Amino acid sequence: MTVLGAHAIASTRLDVWVMFIFGIISFISRTLNFHPAPIVLGLIDRAVFSVLTINRYSPNWSTSPSAIR
Repeated sequence: MTVLGAHAIASTRLDVWVMFIFGIISFISRTLNFHPAPIVLGLIDRAVFSVLTINRYSPNWSTSPSAIR
């Protein structure tokens, strides 16, 4: 059922493979008693940090509206 759901969204095999990979990672982390919350928070914080640093250190940062204020 989950394979059909993953395939139904965009009709690509990549979505199904990503689902399988994360399922295997989840199974391994449960058998080793890892908690998923720190991993999820780390992924989210990394994405936010990368967006902030790209905006600040881009070549045109001095002409952006936030730098002029």
